[in-house]
Parts: sequence; C-alpha cells; structure tokens
Amino acid sequence: MHTEEFIIDGQSYIWGPNGSRCLASKSRTTFWGLADPICMKTPMFWVIIRNDGDILFVLEKTEEELAQENGSIRTVREIYEMKIQWFEPLAENYRKLLWLNKKEYVESAYCQRTWQELVDFSVINRQALDYGKGGPGDWKQLPQGGGGFWLVMIEDMPYWSDGVGQIPFAIDTYRSLKGVKSTKFIGSLFAKGYPSVDLSSEYDNFFVLRGALFAEKKFKYHIKKKAFSSIIKPKPKISLSNLEIYEEEMHEVNPSELGNPLTLDQVERNALWPF
Repeated sequence: MHTEEFIIDGQSYIWGPNGSRCLASKSRTTFWGLADPICMKTPMFWVIIRNDGDILFVLEKTEEELAQENGSIRTVREIYEMKIQWFEPLAENYRKLLWLNKKEYVESAYCQRTWQELVDFSVINRQALDYGKGGPGDWKQLPQGGGGFWLVMIEDMPYWSDGVGQIPFAIDTYRSLKGVKSTKFIGSLFAKGYPSVDLSSEYDNFFVLRGALFAEKKFKYHIKKKAFSSIIKPKPKISLSNLEIYEEEMHEVNPSELGNPLTLDQVERNALWPF
C-alpha cells in the first residue's frame, strides 16, 4: 500500500501513515513542533480505496453523512453499492469530487479510454438486442470497451463503467427513433429490465440523455423518398402513404462534449417525467 499526501480546502492530509489504512491530518502541532500524524476516527469525507489499500479519490459527504459515525473509508465496490456518483451534479446521490489520485501506480484501477474511442464504438450499426448483457454492444464488458472494470478513466475523470456504457446504446437508439425524448423513454424501459420502467434520476438515465443529445448533433436526417403509396391486402387496405425513408448525414462533433455534465435546461427540456 502506498502512502499519499494531499490538500483539501487548505488542510494537509496523509493517507496510510505507517502502512495503516487510515487518514490523518498532517498539520497537528504540539509545543515541541509538528507531531506525528494520528489517524482520524471519522474523516469529514469519503475516502475511496482499492482492495489493496491504495487511495483512489476523495468525495464530499452530505450533512447527514457527516452526522453519522460509521466510518468513511470505502472500497470501490462498496461505494458503487451505495449508488454514489460524482460526475452528474443534478442526478441522485451526487457527491463532489474533492481530490483525485493521478499517480501512475493507481492507473491499473481503471479502464483507460477516450471519448473518441467511445464514439467510434457507438457509431457502429447494431441490433437493439446487441446491447443486452454479454452482447456485442455490451460496452462495459467488452475488451474494447470497459473491459469488465468497475471504473473507467476518460480525460482525467473517473466514471462508473456501467454509466458510460449507456452512451453507445443511446446513440444507436437515437439513430433508429430520431428523437431525444423517445430515446430516453426506451432507455427507461430497459434500465431495470423490461417491463419495469425506471423513472429515477440516477446517473445511468442521465448518461442515456448525454448520448441522445450528442447523437442529435452528430446525425441529421432528411426525407429521401416515400417508401410506398399503399399496400393492398384482402381486407382492410393498409395505407403506408406516410411511410418515409430518411437519409442520414453524419457531422463532426467534438467527442469531449460527452464529458460535460447535463445542465438544468437540458434535463427539464427533455423530461418525460418529473426528474
């Protein structure tokens, strides 16, 4: 386990003094000078660590969490099971990211990806069922995607891999439905497993919207031709006069836009339900 020093709000801290899994304040002094660090019983923030004890990042606590004395050190899996996230301020269970360990020795805790790689994966035409668990569109599990990691690092920002994995699904669904709200609705149907509908404001729903809004910029459509005027069947006559074939145009959009948290206007403008 590595010892790490960092500063939050002007206060110096040290993780892992003397090889112990604890956080200590570095500035405690005595009459004789700077004292040896003493582990804090309940730190004022969440300390996220790997199973081997290396510190990954630090998250802000809510006032309610500060009032509790149930420890502050959590593994990646434990914080995931608490549904805590730090990348969508308007979504549920948001905690501000206070400090991120950028040292080389923790790089292996993340799947290292770029937004461009995600876009390249997302623009491949797939069937809707391909995005199911274990399918060729299941980005989180694929070697060219999340690789089965809990966390993915993209442009110096960590994310939950299952959240980022909603973006390819959203982009592909938008290309089929050609609408942001309809894409978001389909995402809500399959988030928890059809036929249940996920009406929450959890981060995975927000990433569906991120993907749909990106696709709205990247893909433009115009009517190429009417497919048929009508089809005659014995009874009744089925009119397909409004069936239209669209031609798709792909435009250049900065992939890094996918890294922008949603704004209140984007959330409210595309709401299908009270988020």
